[in-house]
Amino acid sequence: MNRRTWAAAALAALALGGAGCGRDKTTCAAGLTYCFGACVDTSSDPSNCGFCTMKCPATAVCSGGGCRCPTGQILCGQTCVDPQTDANNCGSCGHQCGLGTCSAGACACSGGATPCAGSSPECVDTQSDPSHCGACGVACGLGTCSAGACACSGGATLCAAANPRCVDLQADTQHCGTCATACAAGDVCSAGLCCQAGLVNCSGGCVDTSTDPAHCGGCGVACVAGQSCSAGHCCTTGLTWCGTSCVDLGGDPAHCGACGTACGPGTCSGGACSCAGGTTLCPLANPRCVDLLTDERNCGTCAHTCTASQTCSVGMCCASGLTNCSNVCVNTATDHSNCGTCGLACSASQVCLGGACQCRAPTPLGCGTNCCAGTACCTGNTCQPAHPNGLGQNYYDCNPLGTPGNENTYSQQMALAAAVAWSENGTTTTLFCGQAACVCRTTPPPSPQDTAVWCYTQTLAGSGAHSSVATTVCSVNCPTMGAGIPFQWR
Repeated sequence: MNRRTWAAAALAALALGGAGCGRDKTTCAAGLTYCFGACVDTSSDPSNCGFCTMKCPATAVCSGGGCRCPTGQILCGQTCVDPQTDANNCGSCGHQCGLGTCSAGACACSGGATPCAGSSPECVDTQSDPSHCGACGVACGLGTCSAGACACSGGATLCAAANPRCVDLQADTQHCGTCATACAAGDVCSAGLCCQAGLVNCSGGCVDTSTDPAHCGGCGVACVAGQSCSAGHCCTTGLTWCGTSCVDLGGDPAHCGACGTACGPGTCSGGACSCAGGTTLCPLANPRCVDLLTDERNCGTCAHTCTASQTCSVGMCCASGLTNCSNVCVNTATDHSNCGTCGLACSASQVCLGGACQCRAPTPLGCGTNCCAGTACCTGNTCQPAHPNGLGQNYYDCNPLGTPGNENTYSQQMALAAAVAWSENGTTTTLFCGQAACVCRTTPPPSPQDTAVWCYTQTLAGSGAHSSVATTVCSVNCPTMGAGIPFQWR
Protein backbone atom coordinates (compact mmCIF):
# COMPACT_ATOMS: atom_id res chain seq x y z
CA MET A 1 0.00 0.00 0.00
CA ASN A 2 1.66 3.25 -1.15
CA ARG A 3 0.85 6.74 0.11
CA ARG A 4 -1.95 7.17 -2.47
CA THR A 5 -3.53 3.81 -1.51
CA TRP A 6 -3.22 4.73 2.15
CA ALA A 7 -4.95 8.06 1.48
CA ALA A 8 -7.81 6.27 -0.31
CA ALA A 9 -8.21 3.89 2.61
CA ALA A 10 -8.22 6.82 5.03
CA LEU A 11 -11.00 8.54 3.04
CA ALA A 12 -13.00 5.30 3.10
CA ALA A 13 -12.59 5.08 6.85
CA LEU A 14 -13.72 8.70 7.17
CA ALA A 15 -16.83 7.91 5.11
CA LEU A 16 -17.67 5.08 7.51
CA GLY A 17 -17.60 7.24 10.58
CA GLY A 18 -15.15 10.15 10.51
CA ALA A 19 -13.37 11.23 13.63
CA GLY A 20 -16.23 9.94 15.76
CA CYS A 21 -16.66 6.59 13.94
CA GLY A 22 -18.75 4.22 16.00
CA ARG A 23 -19.61 6.95 18.48
CA ASP A 24 -22.55 6.62 20.85
CA LYS A 25 -23.48 8.28 24.11
CA THR A 26 -20.12 7.27 25.70
CA THR A 27 -17.86 10.19 26.60
CA CYS A 28 -14.11 9.54 26.19
CA ALA A 29 -11.28 11.25 28.01
CA ALA A 30 -9.53 14.16 26.32
CA GLY A 31 -7.39 13.00 23.39
CA LEU A 32 -9.31 9.72 22.93
CA THR A 33 -11.95 8.78 20.35
CA TYR A 34 -14.83 6.34 20.80
CA CYS A 35 -14.52 3.55 18.20
CA PHE A 36 -17.06 0.71 18.37
CA GLY A 37 -17.08 0.00 22.07
CA ALA A 38 -13.75 1.40 23.17
CA CYS A 39 -11.99 4.72 23.69
CA VAL A 40 -8.75 4.71 21.65
CA ASP A 41 -5.90 7.05 20.81
CA THR A 42 -6.10 7.37 17.01
CA SER A 43 -2.66 8.98 16.94
CA SER A 44 -0.98 5.72 17.98
CA ASP A 45 -3.51 2.83 17.73
CA PRO A 46 -2.43 0.60 14.76
CA SER A 47 -6.03 -0.70 14.44
CA ASN A 48 -7.55 2.79 14.35
CA CYS A 49 -4.75 4.94 13.00
CA GLY A 50 -5.96 8.46 12.34
CA PHE A 51 -9.55 7.22 12.01
CA CYS A 52 -11.67 4.42 13.39
CA THR A 53 -11.08 1.08 11.49
CA MET A 54 -7.95 2.44 9.73
CA LYS A 55 -5.67 -0.58 10.30
CA CYS A 56 -1.94 -0.39 9.62
CA PRO A 57 -0.20 -3.20 7.66
CA ALA A 58 1.69 -5.90 9.57
CA THR A 59 4.94 -4.66 11.16
CA ALA A 60 3.93 -1.02 10.59
CA VAL A 61 3.38 1.27 13.54
CA CYS A 62 0.95 4.15 14.03
CA SER A 63 2.67 7.44 14.78
CA GLY A 64 1.08 10.88 14.74
CA GLY A 65 -2.13 9.40 13.28
CA GLY A 66 -0.33 7.85 10.28
CA CYS A 67 0.94 4.34 9.48
CA ARG A 68 4.73 4.16 9.20
CA CYS A 69 7.15 1.31 8.52
CA PRO A 70 10.09 0.72 10.86
CA THR A 71 13.30 2.58 10.07
CA GLY A 72 15.01 1.13 7.00
CA GLN A 73 11.83 -0.44 5.58
CA ILE A 74 9.42 0.75 2.89
CA LEU A 75 5.78 -0.10 2.26
CA CYS A 76 5.21 -2.40 -0.75
CA GLY A 77 1.63 -3.45 -1.24
CA GLN A 78 0.43 -4.01 2.33
CA THR A 79 3.71 -5.15 3.79
CA CYS A 80 6.71 -3.34 5.17
CA VAL A 81 9.88 -4.73 3.50
CA ASP A 82 13.64 -4.11 3.60
CA PRO A 83 14.64 -3.05 0.03
CA GLN A 84 18.27 -3.81 0.88
CA THR A 85 17.64 -7.55 1.24
CA ASP A 86 14.17 -8.45 -0.13
CA ALA A 87 14.63 -10.40 -3.38
CA ASN A 88 11.12 -9.50 -4.55
CA ASN A 89 11.53 -5.79 -3.82
CA CYS A 90 15.25 -5.21 -4.30
CA GLY A 91 16.09 -1.53 -4.27
CA SER A 92 12.46 -0.63 -5.01
CA CYS A 93 8.99 -2.16 -4.78
CA GLY A 94 8.35 -4.86 -7.38
CA HIS A 95 11.93 -5.23 -8.63
CA GLN A 96 12.59 -8.98 -8.48
CA CYS A 97 15.96 -10.61 -8.56
CA GLY A 98 14.66 -13.93 -9.89
CA LEU A 99 17.59 -16.37 -10.00
CA GLY A 100 19.60 -14.45 -7.43
CA THR A 101 19.64 -12.72 -4.07
CA CYS A 102 19.35 -9.10 -2.93
CA SER A 103 22.25 -7.47 -1.14
CA ALA A 104 22.62 -3.78 -0.35
CA GLY A 105 19.66 -3.07 -2.60
CA ALA A 106 21.19 -4.77 -5.68
CA CYS A 107 20.62 -8.19 -7.24
CA ALA A 108 23.43 -10.74 -7.14
CA CYS A 109 22.81 -13.50 -9.73
CA SER A 110 23.65 -17.10 -8.90
CA GLY A 111 23.71 -20.56 -10.46
CA GLY A 112 24.87 -19.39 -13.89
CA ALA A 113 22.10 -16.83 -14.22
CA THR A 114 22.73 -13.72 -16.32
CA PRO A 115 21.95 -10.21 -15.04
CA CYS A 116 19.67 -8.29 -17.45
CA ALA A 117 19.59 -4.70 -16.27
CA GLY A 118 16.19 -3.04 -16.33
CA SER A 119 14.23 -6.30 -16.46
CA SER A 120 12.27 -7.88 -13.67
CA PRO A 121 13.26 -10.46 -12.71
CA GLU A 122 16.79 -9.25 -13.29
CA CYS A 123 18.64 -12.57 -13.03
CA VAL A 124 17.59 -14.92 -15.86
CA ASP A 125 18.63 -18.15 -17.53
CA THR A 126 19.40 -17.15 -21.13
CA GLN A 127 19.39 -20.84 -22.08
CA SER A 128 15.64 -21.23 -21.44
CA ASP A 129 14.00 -17.84 -20.83
CA PRO A 130 11.79 -16.98 -23.92
CA SER A 131 12.13 -13.25 -23.11
CA HIS A 132 15.94 -13.41 -22.93
CA CYS A 133 16.97 -16.29 -25.19
CA GLY A 134 20.73 -16.48 -25.75
CA ALA A 135 21.13 -12.85 -24.64
CA CYS A 136 19.30 -10.20 -22.62
CA GLY A 137 16.29 -8.74 -24.41
CA VAL A 138 16.17 -11.33 -27.20
CA ALA A 139 12.56 -12.62 -27.20
CA CYS A 140 11.30 -15.71 -28.97
CA GLY A 141 7.73 -14.49 -29.43
CA LEU A 142 5.76 -17.34 -31.07
CA GLY A 143 8.11 -20.02 -29.78
CA THR A 144 10.14 -21.40 -26.92
CA CYS A 145 13.78 -21.08 -25.84
CA SER A 146 16.05 -24.14 -25.70
CA ALA A 147 19.83 -24.16 -25.23
CA GLY A 148 19.87 -20.41 -25.84
CA ALA A 149 18.09 -20.63 -29.22
CA CYS A 150 14.45 -19.97 -30.20
CA ALA A 151 12.34 -22.86 -31.48
CA CYS A 152 9.31 -21.52 -33.38
CA SER A 153 5.88 -23.13 -33.20
CA GLY A 154 2.36 -22.84 -34.61
CA GLY A 155 3.37 -21.90 -38.17
CA ALA A 156 5.73 -19.14 -37.03
CA THR A 157 9.00 -18.53 -38.91
CA LEU A 158 12.44 -17.91 -37.38
CA CYS A 159 13.80 -14.56 -38.54
CA ALA A 160 17.35 -14.24 -37.22
CA ALA A 161 17.39 -10.44 -37.25
CA ALA A 162 13.92 -10.03 -35.82
CA ASN A 163 12.99 -9.41 -32.21
CA PRO A 164 11.00 -11.35 -31.29
CA ARG A 165 12.67 -14.06 -33.41
CA CYS A 166 9.56 -16.15 -34.21
CA VAL A 167 7.05 -14.24 -36.38
CA ASP A 168 3.89 -14.87 -38.45
CA LEU A 169 4.89 -13.99 -42.02
CA GLN A 170 1.20 -13.95 -42.99
CA ALA A 171 0.26 -11.07 -40.62
CA ASP A 172 3.42 -9.39 -39.25
CA THR A 173 3.76 -5.91 -40.82
CA GLN A 174 7.53 -5.87 -40.08
CA HIS A 175 8.09 -9.30 -41.67
CA CYS A 176 5.37 -9.69 -44.30
CA GLY A 177 5.82 -12.70 -46.58
CA THR A 178 9.58 -12.78 -45.89
CA CYS A 179 11.73 -11.93 -42.90
CA ALA A 180 13.13 -8.85 -44.65
CA THR A 181 9.87 -7.35 -46.00
CA ALA A 182 8.42 -4.51 -43.91
CA CYS A 183 5.12 -2.85 -44.86
CA ALA A 184 4.82 0.91 -45.20
CA ALA A 185 3.36 2.88 -42.34
CA GLY A 186 -0.40 2.45 -42.21
CA ASP A 187 -0.41 -0.71 -44.34
CA VAL A 188 -1.44 -4.16 -43.15
CA CYS A 189 0.00 -7.59 -43.85
CA SER A 190 -2.70 -9.69 -45.50
CA ALA A 191 -1.83 -13.33 -46.16
CA GLY A 192 1.84 -12.39 -46.54
CA LEU A 193 1.25 -9.37 -48.82
CA CYS A 194 1.48 -5.70 -47.82
CA CYS A 195 -1.84 -3.98 -48.61
CA GLN A 196 -3.41 -0.65 -47.81
CA ALA A 197 -5.60 -0.77 -44.72
CA GLY A 198 -9.03 -2.16 -45.63
CA LEU A 199 -7.74 -4.24 -48.56
CA VAL A 200 -7.27 -8.00 -48.64
CA ASN A 201 -4.73 -10.21 -50.46
CA CYS A 202 -6.66 -12.29 -52.98
CA SER A 203 -4.40 -14.47 -55.19
CA GLY A 204 -1.49 -12.06 -54.95
CA GLY A 205 -3.42 -8.83 -55.39
CA CYS A 206 -4.79 -6.35 -52.88
CA VAL A 207 -8.55 -5.93 -53.36
CA ASP A 208 -11.47 -4.29 -51.59
CA THR A 209 -13.83 -7.19 -50.86
CA SER A 210 -16.61 -4.74 -50.03
CA THR A 211 -16.76 -3.48 -53.65
CA ASP A 212 -14.77 -5.86 -55.90
CA PRO A 213 -17.29 -7.91 -58.00
CA ALA A 214 -14.69 -10.67 -58.49
CA HIS A 215 -14.04 -10.97 -54.75
CA CYS A 216 -17.28 -9.80 -53.15
CA GLY A 217 -17.28 -10.42 -49.41
CA GLY A 218 -14.32 -12.79 -49.74
CA CYS A 219 -11.62 -13.92 -52.12
CA GLY A 220 -13.01 -15.76 -55.14
CA VAL A 221 -16.67 -14.87 -54.50
CA ALA A 222 -17.71 -13.43 -57.88
CA CYS A 223 -20.96 -11.62 -58.70
CA VAL A 224 -22.86 -12.67 -61.85
CA ALA A 225 -23.45 -10.44 -64.86
CA GLY A 226 -25.75 -7.51 -64.08
CA GLN A 227 -24.67 -7.36 -60.46
CA SER A 228 -22.28 -5.13 -58.55
CA CYS A 229 -20.63 -5.60 -55.16
CA SER A 230 -22.13 -3.48 -52.36
CA ALA A 231 -20.79 -3.75 -48.81
CA GLY A 232 -19.53 -7.26 -49.59
CA HIS A 233 -22.85 -8.48 -51.09
CA CYS A 234 -23.79 -9.01 -54.71
CA CYS A 235 -26.73 -6.76 -55.66
CA THR A 236 -28.44 -5.97 -58.94
CA THR A 237 -26.57 -3.05 -60.46
CA GLY A 238 -28.00 0.22 -59.14
CA LEU A 239 -29.03 -1.27 -55.79
CA THR A 240 -27.22 -0.98 -52.46
CA TRP A 241 -26.84 -3.49 -49.66
CA CYS A 242 -28.45 -2.18 -46.46
CA GLY A 243 -28.13 -4.59 -43.57
CA THR A 244 -30.36 -7.43 -44.76
CA SER A 245 -31.22 -6.77 -48.40
CA CYS A 246 -30.37 -4.87 -51.59
CA VAL A 247 -32.41 -1.65 -51.88
CA ASP A 248 -32.91 1.32 -54.18
CA LEU A 249 -31.63 4.37 -52.26
CA GLY A 250 -33.40 6.58 -54.75
CA GLY A 251 -36.90 5.33 -53.94
CA ASP A 252 -36.92 3.17 -50.81
CA PRO A 253 -38.71 5.10 -47.99
CA ALA A 254 -36.87 3.01 -45.36
CA HIS A 255 -33.45 3.78 -46.91
CA CYS A 256 -33.84 7.10 -48.70
CA GLY A 257 -30.52 8.44 -49.96
CA ALA A 258 -28.57 6.35 -47.44
CA CYS A 259 -28.97 3.08 -45.57
CA GLY A 260 -31.17 3.48 -42.50
CA THR A 261 -32.46 6.95 -43.42
CA ALA A 262 -36.24 6.52 -43.21
CA CYS A 263 -38.88 8.92 -44.45
CA GLY A 264 -41.56 7.77 -42.01
CA PRO A 265 -45.00 9.00 -43.13
CA GLY A 266 -43.71 10.11 -46.53
CA THR A 267 -42.32 8.92 -49.84
CA CYS A 268 -38.80 8.74 -51.30
CA SER A 269 -37.98 10.14 -54.73
CA GLY A 270 -34.52 10.77 -56.11
CA GLY A 271 -33.03 9.88 -52.73
CA ALA A 272 -34.98 12.62 -50.93
CA CYS A 273 -38.03 12.36 -48.67
CA SER A 274 -41.35 14.02 -49.54
CA CYS A 275 -43.51 14.30 -46.43
CA ALA A 276 -47.20 13.45 -46.26
CA GLY A 277 -49.82 15.92 -45.04
CA GLY A 278 -49.52 16.92 -41.42
CA THR A 279 -45.82 16.06 -41.21
CA THR A 280 -42.71 18.21 -41.60
CA LEU A 281 -39.32 17.45 -43.14
CA CYS A 282 -36.61 17.65 -40.47
CA PRO A 283 -33.21 17.10 -42.16
CA LEU A 284 -31.52 15.78 -39.01
CA ALA A 285 -34.37 13.56 -37.84
CA ASN A 286 -34.73 9.86 -38.52
CA PRO A 287 -37.34 9.28 -39.78
CA ARG A 288 -37.12 12.55 -41.71
CA CYS A 289 -40.89 13.27 -41.81
CA VAL A 290 -42.23 14.00 -38.33
CA ASP A 291 -45.38 15.34 -36.70
CA LEU A 292 -44.22 18.45 -34.86
CA LEU A 293 -47.38 18.29 -32.74
CA THR A 294 -46.51 14.94 -31.11
CA ASP A 295 -42.86 14.04 -31.85
CA GLU A 296 -40.88 14.24 -28.58
CA ARG A 297 -37.57 14.68 -30.44
CA ASN A 298 -38.96 17.36 -32.74
CA CYS A 299 -41.63 19.09 -30.66
CA GLY A 300 -42.95 22.31 -32.19
CA THR A 301 -39.80 22.73 -34.27
CA CYS A 302 -37.20 20.39 -35.74
CA ALA A 303 -34.59 19.15 -33.22
CA HIS A 304 -36.46 20.54 -30.18
CA THR A 305 -36.30 17.58 -27.79
CA CYS A 306 -38.48 17.08 -24.73
CA THR A 307 -36.95 15.72 -21.53
CA ALA A 308 -37.47 12.13 -20.40
CA SER A 309 -40.29 13.20 -18.07
CA GLN A 310 -42.13 15.17 -20.77
CA THR A 311 -44.38 14.42 -23.73
CA CYS A 312 -45.03 16.51 -26.83
CA SER A 313 -48.56 17.89 -26.65
CA VAL A 314 -49.74 19.95 -29.62
CA GLY A 315 -46.19 21.08 -30.34
CA MET A 316 -45.27 21.93 -26.75
CA CYS A 317 -43.24 19.91 -24.24
CA CYS A 318 -45.42 19.29 -21.19
CA ALA A 319 -44.86 17.19 -18.08
CA SER A 320 -46.21 13.69 -18.55
CA GLY A 321 -49.98 13.62 -18.03
CA LEU A 322 -50.50 17.29 -18.96
CA THR A 323 -52.00 18.70 -22.17
CA ASN A 324 -51.15 21.84 -24.12
CA CYS A 325 -54.22 24.08 -24.14
CA SER A 326 -53.54 27.46 -25.74
CA ASN A 327 -49.80 27.18 -24.96
CA VAL A 328 -50.38 26.32 -21.31
CA CYS A 329 -49.79 22.80 -19.96
CA VAL A 330 -52.87 21.76 -17.96
CA ASN A 331 -54.32 18.65 -16.38
CA THR A 332 -57.57 18.11 -18.27
CA ALA A 333 -58.68 15.69 -15.56
CA THR A 334 -59.05 18.55 -13.08
CA ASP A 335 -58.72 21.87 -14.95
CA HIS A 336 -61.93 23.91 -14.57
CA SER A 337 -61.42 25.73 -17.89
CA ASN A 338 -60.28 22.68 -19.88
CA CYS A 339 -62.20 19.75 -18.45
CA GLY A 340 -61.67 16.53 -20.40
CA THR A 341 -60.54 18.48 -23.45
CA CYS A 342 -59.14 21.91 -24.24
CA GLY A 343 -61.71 24.73 -24.16
CA LEU A 344 -64.46 22.81 -22.35
CA ALA A 345 -65.13 24.98 -19.30
CA CYS A 346 -67.25 23.90 -16.35
CA SER A 347 -69.85 26.29 -14.99
CA ALA A 348 -69.22 28.28 -11.83
CA SER A 349 -71.20 25.74 -9.80
CA GLN A 350 -69.36 22.70 -11.20
CA VAL A 351 -66.00 21.11 -10.52
CA CYS A 352 -63.83 19.11 -12.93
CA LEU A 353 -63.26 15.56 -11.70
CA GLY A 354 -61.84 12.76 -13.84
CA GLY A 355 -62.12 14.95 -16.94
CA ALA A 356 -65.87 15.56 -16.49
CA CYS A 357 -67.79 18.56 -15.14
CA GLN A 358 -69.62 17.36 -12.05
CA CYS A 359 -71.89 18.75 -9.36
CA ARG A 360 -71.40 18.22 -5.64
CA ALA A 361 -73.43 18.71 -2.48
CA PRO A 362 -75.39 20.77 -1.61
CA THR A 363 -76.36 21.00 -5.30
CA PRO A 364 -75.62 17.48 -6.58
CA LEU A 365 -78.11 17.39 -9.46
CA GLY A 366 -76.68 18.26 -12.87
CA CYS A 367 -79.06 20.05 -15.22
CA GLY A 368 -76.99 20.88 -18.27
CA THR A 369 -74.25 23.12 -16.89
CA ASN A 370 -76.32 23.99 -13.82
CA CYS A 371 -75.83 22.29 -10.45
CA CYS A 372 -79.13 22.07 -8.64
CA ALA A 373 -80.75 20.98 -5.42
CA GLY A 374 -84.03 19.18 -5.83
CA THR A 375 -85.20 16.03 -7.53
CA ALA A 376 -85.45 16.81 -11.25
CA CYS A 377 -84.49 19.27 -13.96
CA CYS A 378 -87.03 21.73 -15.31
CA THR A 379 -87.60 22.82 -18.91
CA GLY A 380 -84.41 24.10 -20.54
CA ASN A 381 -82.22 22.31 -17.95
CA THR A 382 -83.09 24.89 -15.33
CA CYS A 383 -83.10 24.13 -11.61
CA GLN A 384 -86.23 23.56 -9.55
CA PRO A 385 -86.74 26.63 -7.34
CA ALA A 386 -86.52 26.17 -3.57
CA HIS A 387 -90.03 26.67 -2.09
CA PRO A 388 -90.02 27.63 1.61
CA ASN A 389 -92.74 25.64 3.43
CA GLY A 390 -93.11 28.23 6.22
CA LEU A 391 -91.66 25.97 8.92
CA GLY A 392 -87.95 26.20 8.05
CA GLN A 393 -87.77 23.59 5.30
CA ASN A 394 -87.78 23.79 1.50
CA TYR A 395 -89.45 21.65 -1.09
CA TYR A 396 -88.56 21.56 -4.78
CA ASP A 397 -90.65 21.44 -7.94
CA CYS A 398 -90.73 23.20 -11.28
CA ASN A 399 -93.60 25.54 -10.35
CA PRO A 400 -92.76 29.18 -9.68
CA LEU A 401 -92.94 30.36 -6.07
CA GLY A 402 -96.50 30.93 -4.94
CA THR A 403 -97.81 34.40 -4.13
CA PRO A 404 -99.74 34.30 -0.81
CA GLY A 405 -103.40 35.19 -1.34
CA ASN A 406 -103.33 34.29 -5.08
CA GLU A 407 -104.85 30.82 -5.45
CA ASN A 408 -103.78 30.69 -9.12
CA THR A 409 -100.17 30.34 -7.99
CA TYR A 410 -100.78 27.33 -5.69
CA SER A 411 -101.93 23.73 -6.05
CA GLN A 412 -102.74 20.75 -3.85
CA GLN A 413 -99.51 19.10 -5.10
CA MET A 414 -97.49 22.07 -3.82
CA ALA A 415 -99.26 21.89 -0.43
CA LEU A 416 -98.55 18.14 -0.16
CA ALA A 417 -94.87 18.70 -1.01
CA ALA A 418 -94.62 21.46 1.62
CA ALA A 419 -96.16 19.15 4.24
CA VAL A 420 -93.82 16.21 3.45
CA ALA A 421 -90.79 18.54 3.69
CA TRP A 422 -91.87 19.29 7.29
CA SER A 423 -92.49 15.67 8.38
CA GLU A 424 -91.25 13.04 5.96
CA ASN A 425 -92.86 10.08 7.80
CA GLY A 426 -96.10 11.70 8.95
CA THR A 427 -99.65 11.18 7.69
CA THR A 428 -101.62 13.57 5.49
CA THR A 429 -105.31 14.43 5.44
CA THR A 430 -107.30 17.13 3.66
CA LEU A 431 -109.72 19.59 5.19
CA PHE A 432 -111.48 22.90 4.58
CA CYS A 433 -110.76 25.93 6.62
CA GLY A 434 -113.89 27.95 5.89
CA GLN A 435 -114.09 27.81 2.08
CA ALA A 436 -110.38 27.23 1.57
CA ALA A 437 -109.02 23.78 0.69
CA CYS A 438 -106.09 22.79 2.89
CA VAL A 439 -103.70 19.91 3.66
CA CYS A 440 -102.95 18.73 7.21
CA ARG A 441 -99.80 16.80 8.18
CA THR A 442 -99.55 14.91 11.49
CA THR A 443 -96.20 13.75 12.83
CA PRO A 444 -95.88 9.99 13.54
CA PRO A 445 -96.10 8.42 17.03
CA PRO A 446 -94.83 7.58 19.63
CA SER A 447 -93.32 10.98 20.42
CA PRO A 448 -95.84 13.76 21.19
CA GLN A 449 -97.65 14.22 17.91
CA ASP A 450 -98.05 17.56 16.26
CA THR A 451 -100.00 18.96 13.29
CA ALA A 452 -99.67 21.75 10.75
CA VAL A 453 -101.97 22.99 8.00
CA TRP A 454 -101.17 24.40 4.51
CA CYS A 455 -104.01 26.07 2.54
CA TYR A 456 -103.89 26.47 -1.23
CA THR A 457 -107.22 28.06 -2.36
CA GLN A 458 -109.29 31.17 -1.81
CA THR A 459 -107.74 34.03 0.05
CA LEU A 460 -106.00 31.57 2.39
CA ALA A 461 -103.80 30.28 -0.45
CA GLY A 462 -100.20 30.39 0.83
CA SER A 463 -101.31 30.59 4.49
CA GLY A 464 -100.81 27.95 7.15
CA ALA A 465 -100.69 27.40 10.88
CA HIS A 466 -98.81 25.19 13.31
CA SER A 467 -100.14 24.18 16.71
CA SER A 468 -98.48 25.76 19.69
CA VAL A 469 -99.08 22.59 21.75
CA ALA A 470 -98.97 18.94 20.78
CA THR A 471 -102.21 17.85 19.15
CA THR A 472 -103.53 15.52 16.50
CA VAL A 473 -106.59 17.64 15.72
CA CYS A 474 -106.07 19.32 12.36
CA SER A 475 -108.93 21.80 12.50
CA VAL A 476 -107.48 23.73 15.44
CA ASN A 477 -104.65 24.77 13.11
CA CYS A 478 -106.87 26.33 10.49
CA PRO A 479 -105.50 29.82 9.88
CA THR A 480 -109.03 31.13 10.44
CA MET A 481 -109.24 29.68 13.95
CA GLY A 482 -106.41 31.71 15.42
CA ALA A 483 -105.40 28.87 17.74
CA GLY A 484 -102.24 27.90 15.83
CA ILE A 485 -99.16 29.88 15.04
CA PRO A 486 -99.70 31.34 11.55
CA PHE A 487 -97.10 31.24 8.75
CA GLN A 488 -96.92 31.83 5.04
CA TRP A 489 -95.54 29.36 2.55
CA ARG A 490 -94.64 29.57 -1.12
